[in-house]
Amino acid sequence: MTYSIKNIDHLGLVSGMCKEIGIAKIIDQAHPKQSKDKKVTYGQLVEAMI
Repeated sequence: MTYSIKNIDHLGLVSGMCKEIGIAKIIDQAHPKQSKDKKVTYGQLVEAMI
């Protein structure tokens, strides 16, 4: 059995803050028109880019 460690630096903090302030929900409310065939919302896309 081998173990590995991955350093994510500050990314966990950034992700947690995005979720806490609800940036995806804010963006989705500002731009609600999306294709029905998309599985990812615009808010989720922006959150991933941040």
